[in-house]
Amino acid sequence: MQLIMVRHGLTKMNEKGLLNGIRSNEPLDPKGADLVRDLGKRLPKDIVKIYGGDLLRVKQTVALINETLNLPVVYDSDVNERDYGDCSGLSWKEAEEKYPGHTLEKDYALQFDYSDIGGENVKHFTRRVVEFLERVKLENAGNDKPILLVTSEGVIRVLYFYITGVLIGNISNLEVRTVEI
Repeated sequence: MQLIMVRHGLTKMNEKGLLNGIRSNEPLDPKGADLVRDLGKRLPKDIVKIYGGDLLRVKQTVALINETLNLPVVYDSDVNERDYGDCSGLSWKEAEEKYPGHTLEKDYALQFDYSDIGGENVKHFTRRVVEFLERVKLENAGNDKPILLVTSEGVIRVLYFYITGVLIGNISNLEVRTVEI
């Protein structure tokens, strides 16, 4: 089965470079919505199902893409972005100043632990995301058509590493990654 992963469209917090994990349930900005509509027209037409997290920015991205694809959708909170705890709403620089040790480098290396500031650690985050993937594989056993997952940057990073063994850094809004699972 082919899994096509798309990061949700642009939000105001994304434009400002602020951490907007699970605690920020903000909508897409108008520019982000326009870009999503365009992406929906360019995605493969043989996709059979869309999965997505249940945060507003993801649901809006799915709805706009689905204006073109018109597919069944499954929302699952297990593929919501991680919880940055009290770093939510801060820039990386502000997070490091306020909570030393919470750095972009640790985040990219999947070595983060926000549990000391009320957030999520990498083990919990990875477990819920991987469990989601395993459920999707079972639900789609025997399917040789692509599945679309619309989610957040951290989820894509964890899944990409889990499937390929390759760590990746920044994933732009609406960036598309495809993997075989």
